[in-house]
Amino acid sequence: MSQRSSWGSNRPAARNGYRVLRFTADMGDGRGKMRHTKTIKGSKRVGDRELARLRVMYEQQREQGPRPTFRQCWETWYEPELMERLENDTIRRRTVNIYKNQWRKHIEPVWGDTLFTDVDPDAYQKWLLERSNQQMARLANVTVGNLVQCAVLHGVKGIEFKKVRYRLPKEDSEMTKMNARVYKMEEMARLVDELKGTTLEVPAILCGFGSCRVGESCGARLSDVKELDVEGMRLAVVRIDKQLSERGKELEPVKNAHSVRPVIIPEPWSLRILEIAERNRSEGLVWLNDDGFGEPVMRAMVSHRWRKFFKDGKASVPYLTMQKLRNSWQTMMRWELGVDGDKIDRMMGHSGTDVRAIYYDRPDEVVFAETVAEAYIRYRSRADRDK
Repeated sequence: MSQRSSWGSNRPAARNGYRVLRFTADMGDGRGKMRHTKTIKGSKRVGDRELARLRVMYEQQREQGPRPTFRQCWETWYEPELMERLENDTIRRRTVNIYKNQWRKHIEPVWGDTLFTDVDPDAYQKWLLERSNQQMARLANVTVGNLVQCAVLHGVKGIEFKKVRYRLPKEDSEMTKMNARVYKMEEMARLVDELKGTTLEVPAILCGFGSCRVGESCGARLSDVKELDVEGMRLAVVRIDKQLSERGKELEPVKNAHSVRPVIIPEPWSLRILEIAERNRSEGLVWLNDDGFGEPVMRAMVSHRWRKFFKDGKASVPYLTMQKLRNSWQTMMRWELGVDGDKIDRMMGHSGTDVRAIYYDRPDEVVFAETVAEAYIRYRSRADRDK
C-alpha cells in the first residue's frame, strides 16, 4: 500500500515518461510560502528523490532566512512600510519622496537585481564615490541602510557589506566653506533690512530671528500671529503647526509633533512682523507672506527669489542657502546671546532624547517669550556697556 508524501506530490504528467512535482516552499524572495510546480523526466522513484532533494534545500534555506534582492525588499517590505507610516502620519511626504527618488534614480538601476548577501564592498564603495557630490552620496547610503535594516527585521541574514565604513566623495572646498558658515547677528540684521518690502522679508525674519524651517516660514496665517509684551519688549508670537509644500500652495504637517511650537520674534523685527500682519488684515488677506491675492507666496518662488537677490548683487553679505538661516539662529542664540542649549532645542522644535525632555518638559509661549526677551535685553545691555 502506497503512502502519501508528507511534503509535496509526485504525479504522472500528461506526457509519457515525465512527472509533475507540486510543493509549497518559501523561495527566499520575500514573498513567503507559495505553491510551486516542477516537471521532470523520469520514473516515480526519480520524482521521489527530486522531492526529497528540494525539501532538504528549502528547509536549509528556511533556517538561513529569506534571500531577497534589493527590488524584492523594496516592493514587498520597504515601500509598503513607507506608505503605512505616511498614512499614520509618522513620516512626511517629502521624506518619502526623497527615498523614492533615491530608489528610482540611483539604487534600483544598479542594485535592483542583487541579493543583499551578494553585494561586493569594493563595488559599493565605487558606486558611492560616483555620486555627484558628498550630500547625494550620503543620502544614497542612508537609503540603502534603511533597506538593509528593513531586510534584517524581516529575517534576512548574512548581510555583511553594510558593516564597512565607506568613504564619501570629497566635497568641493567652496561648498564646504559655505556649509560650515552661518550669519552672525549683525549680518542677519543687515540682510533683513535689505530685504524690507520684498516677499523674502517675512521668511527671512521667521527663519533668521525665529528658528523656522523654510516651509514653516512660508505657511503662517495671520491668525497664527499675536503680540506679547515681556519686560517692556513687544514680541511677535507666531504659531507654527503647518508648513507650505515644497512646490505648490498646499499645507502639510510640520516635520514631527515636537515641531508644533510658538516662534518668538524679538524687537525690532517683531515690530515689522506685527506691522505686516496688521496691514494684511486691513486688506482682507489671509497669509503673513501673502501674494496679494489671498494665497501664500509659494515656497519654490521664495527660494528662487532668494537666489536671484544674491545673484543680482543686492545683498551685502555672502550667499548662504535659506536653510542656513535656521542654523544661524541657533548659533546666534547660543554663542552671541548665551541661551542654554536645552532651551534652544525646545524653541527649534527638537524632541530631546532624555526622559525629562520627552515626558515632562512642556514650556509654553510665555516661557519662550521670557527667554528670548531676557536674552536680547542682556545682549543689548552688554553692547551699550562696550561702547
